[in-house]
Amino acid sequence: MSWKDFSFPSPVDDVLKRPDFTLEDLLDEDDVVSDARNRKQMLILYLARPDVVEHLFDFVCIPCPDDADPKRKYRYPAVASELIVAEVKEITDVFFEDKPKFLDRIIDYFSQDHLDELLTPVVCRTLITLIQSHTSLMLEHLRTKDEFLPSMLNHLNDPSVSEFVGKLSGQDSVEVVRQCVLYLIDKHFISLLVERFGPQYSYEHADVALVITEAINNTGRSVSPLAQLLLSESASKKLVATLLLPANGSAFEAGVQVLTNLVHIIAQMDQTSDDETLPILISEVLDNFASFKQVLELGSTPGSRVPTLLTLPSLKPFGLSRCRLLELVDALISLEYDAVDSALLDVDLFSLIVDLFAQYETNNFLHKTVESIILKILEGTNDALIESLFAKSKLVEKIVDLESRNRAAEAEGKPRKSNLAYALAILDRVDELSHAKDLIKAQLDACGDVWNNFADQVLRPRREIETTPLGGSKPPRLDGAMGGEFGSFSGGMSGGSGNYVDMSSDLNDDDDESGSGSDDSSGEEDDISSEENDDDEDLDIPDDADMDSERDSRDYDTDRVEVLLSKLDVETLLEISAQ
Repeated sequence: MSWKDFSFPSPVDDVLKRPDFTLEDLLDEDDVVSDARNRKQMLILYLARPDVVEHLFDFVCIPCPDDADPKRKYRYPAVASELIVAEVKEITDVFFEDKPKFLDRIIDYFSQDHLDELLTPVVCRTLITLIQSHTSLMLEHLRTKDEFLPSMLNHLNDPSVSEFVGKLSGQDSVEVVRQCVLYLIDKHFISLLVERFGPQYSYEHADVALVITEAINNTGRSVSPLAQLLLSESASKKLVATLLLPANGSAFEAGVQVLTNLVHIIAQMDQTSDDETLPILISEVLDNFASFKQVLELGSTPGSRVPTLLTLPSLKPFGLSRCRLLELVDALISLEYDAVDSALLDVDLFSLIVDLFAQYETNNFLHKTVESIILKILEGTNDALIESLFAKSKLVEKIVDLESRNRAAEAEGKPRKSNLAYALAILDRVDELSHAKDLIKAQLDACGDVWNNFADQVLRPRREIETTPLGGSKPPRLDGAMGGEFGSFSGGMSGGSGNYVDMSSDLNDDDDESGSGSDDSSGEEDDISSEENDDDEDLDIPDDADMDSERDSRDYDTDRVEVLLSKLDVETLLEISAQ
């Protein structure tokens, strides 16, 4: 008996035995796809007929009327797509032998002015699956279709299309990624996308930015060839110039996020390169930074609509464009390029940033980004930036004034402003760094009584309150053993965990070894043998989980003082012990 043709009976067999069955009858059966993949011979012989394959492509590519049968609208296209991509050799041979008749129907689907909302996800899924499973054959054919990518990009506002374009460079297989990236480079994919930041494509700018971000980040390489193309001189100049066009606010809002991603890629490239030449993209951004600053001042590019709140017209919103632009500034400062620092000083950007921080009291996205920018400057090595923060931007004076106005408002029963916590975290870090950096100490001394009174009457008393546990003794990092952000309340805003543990003052580290408890009332526990107390050291779960024996009960009582340490606490204690 031969087992190669053996298969369990299924409803598909009953359909195949009918003298007048149709393809629709097979598509109605739930087992048709699994039976095809399991190589049920009678089924494959039928599905591999050219007229049947053509009918399958009809279901995938031809929209049906609105009043069509629900099966024709929903089930048949989905099942037909599954059969086309099922990797049944007899079926794939049919449509690869006659590509113009079959594959071109899928490719030409995107040349329509309007796509069918039900079929488009099916067509995109079919096409990307065929590219994944038959990469060389599919890309070889797509290279002959110059109109394919431009046609696809005309429908980027369709979620299925934008997802498909992003997946072209984001496959799991390295070899598939390599071939897809080469195809995209041959078809000038990056140039086509940059062009779509033009004002005439305002309805899809966010989708263009999303596709570019996926394309430059999802190739499985340290630096994508597509990112290198976007960093080229022609692409960089065109991108920056297009984003700054008048009345092109949506492109600026979306495109600045692309610039920020590219700056992060440049930082990644700098870690593996000794080249000190300023990248073209950075030069273009710096050359136009006066225009970028104008967006920070106005809230949008010249000629674009300034954001407003219909529900609260008296409240002026900060705007997403300015949030994205501040994220770009944060990324630029991280590069630690002297040219970047000089350009930011020339336009007096930091005075504007500090003013915006104080003006927009409720936007925590703004506050967090400004805090990150200021802390990078304070902890950096550029003295000119630090001096500008204190002398020109009046950082200390403005935060002290902010705290004073907030205290007066709270006295009137008004709520506390949400930017105050970030402001105090910044000055708390300034106070810490003044002990390590003479320049910062000199700048604080220049502030005179403004700083001294604030530090003595507000900042340090507040720090003492923030770092005092509600009970028990102070953990090491609250006692200042770690220093830095963990020795102050600023750690709560700058990344400290804030999950302080309650360490009982009567905890004896030798309890587990000696077998003696710290509680005078535990006379019974003193009789427990040292062998039994060995389990107390970590409450061995296999022995103590059930809690149904007298020994388990005593073990639990002996270990009633437990200290649960976070990962950060463990790392802290290990560092202290290593010192």
